[in-house]
Amino acid sequence: MDEQQNPGSKFRFSALDLNLLRIFNAVMAEQSVVGAGRRLKLSPSAVSHGLRRLRSALGDELFVRDGNSIRATAFALEFAPTVHEMMLRLQLALETRGFDPKTSKRRFLISGTDFASATLMPVLLQSLIQQSASVRVEILSASTLDIAHELDAGRIDLALGTFVEIGSRFNSSLLTEIEQVYLTRADHAVQELTLEDLAKYPHVVVRLADTPHTGISPSHIAERGLRRNVHIGDSTTLEGVLSRHGLTRHIAAVVPHPLAIAPIVATSHAIGMLPRHLADATAHLYGLRLHTDPCGRSHLPYSMVWHEQAEADAGIAWLRREINRAARGCMNLAATLPPGCAPLPSNPSATQSLAVRPCPDINPLPR
Repeated sequence: MDEQQNPGSKFRFSALDLNLLRIFNAVMAEQSVVGAGRRLKLSPSAVSHGLRRLRSALGDELFVRDGNSIRATAFALEFAPTVHEMMLRLQLALETRGFDPKTSKRRFLISGTDFASATLMPVLLQSLIQQSASVRVEILSASTLDIAHELDAGRIDLALGTFVEIGSRFNSSLLTEIEQVYLTRADHAVQELTLEDLAKYPHVVVRLADTPHTGISPSHIAERGLRRNVHIGDSTTLEGVLSRHGLTRHIAAVVPHPLAIAPIVATSHAIGMLPRHLADATAHLYGLRLHTDPCGRSHLPYSMVWHEQAEADAGIAWLRREINRAARGCMNLAATLPPGCAPLPSNPSATQSLAVRPCPDINPLPR
């Protein structure tokens, strides 16, 4: 059909099957007939049949083949935001009506890092169990997600992470400020970490999000109005501080998971960085020494982000309250750590360190 036709010139809304708009919305979000079928639990042929009916009703092709993919027509691109907003409003009106966590079977999807899973989730789950909540909470790895796109499409409810820029269509709440600490082997030559040590010894860093393989690893990743840290810690600030002192650091290894840091540091003279709570827990197991940051940049904001269109969603509002409570309560987890995992001194600007008692079955390797 010619895309230059006047779409909907003979259209009658009363004759439209509104289920077809659900199909259109899903195809726009997934950019795939197969993907839309999975999302709606329909076969690809059923999705294709629905699109044919909607094309006929609206007088526009809506989607055309472009190689192995599909491309939305100009009318579909103009029509899509209205349909998406309408579907979200309908979903909110139906799902939030009388929301009760004890009876709701709702499945909440949250984009988050290992910090969310290891630190916030234990406290959150304890609260849900105490409330006899029947909802389901899933944390999806933020490393491979385009978070802004997933929030826009309504495929995730919340995003947790260290964001350095949040677009106006998103709302946010600061959950906590995460203290970042360096780790070395307990028998490392470094006892009190200095800027010179940061330049002298190799680093192993955690990459929190996939980035293009350009040979240069950026410190932030931008996604349609959201910009977040790529590495644990603030790499840009660190490189700037070292440069001003005529120093540079060598990144010897990049790993995708924070839990990989401790075993690497324990068997080498490399330096690693982790959020304080993960560092406390893993240092006990591997016999590591924790160091405050000599750059004095040890605290990073950890925020919760949601789409403005979900602001009125009673279910998401309830979950936000629960996560805020979990963030306030998660600091109490430090008291449950095994002996030897005493906290670092509270002054983040001082260069101090703490040797943590190694497990008896882990033998230090020679330097």
